[in-house]
Amino acid sequence: MSRHAGKFKRREENIFELENPEQYGCHVKSFTTGPGNTLKLVAVKGPALEDQPSENGFRSFDAIDFPPEPKVQLYFYSVAFFDGPIGWQSANFRLGTADQILALLKLLGHLPDTVKLGEPAAKLADAFELFLVSTPNYEIRILAQDAVVKDE
Repeated sequence: MSRHAGKFKRREENIFELENPEQYGCHVKSFTTGPGNTLKLVAVKGPALEDQPSENGFRSFDAIDFPPEPKVQLYFYSVAFFDGPIGWQSANFRLGTADQILALLKLLGHLPDTVKLGEPAAKLADAFELFLVSTPNYEIRILAQDAVVKDE
């Protein structure tokens, strides 16, 4: 089953409507560059896992041995920005405001400094969503055009 984040825009938190989202550990599974940059996260019910080193000493997303607990896959499409570790505890995503999106676009150099925040500029932010997850030590930020959750 798939659900788009867009239909949950009015929710203050848990936009993917996961049961007990704080109990999920999220892990970056892949990031595909090119047309429609795609970030794929695996959210496993239980504590966040550490990525396991492969035999040659390099760390690999594919080397993570996910337990059979309930899990979902979160796909973020047309990703312009990702700020976070490769694994964290909580899948309690919420959406940022238009002003937060515009401030990030300005910081990244995608908008000139002369663009003023406010209602006219808010239309520029309509092309993106800012997906946020707060953890005790960090706030994960994903700037993307769409997101979908798929149950496994």
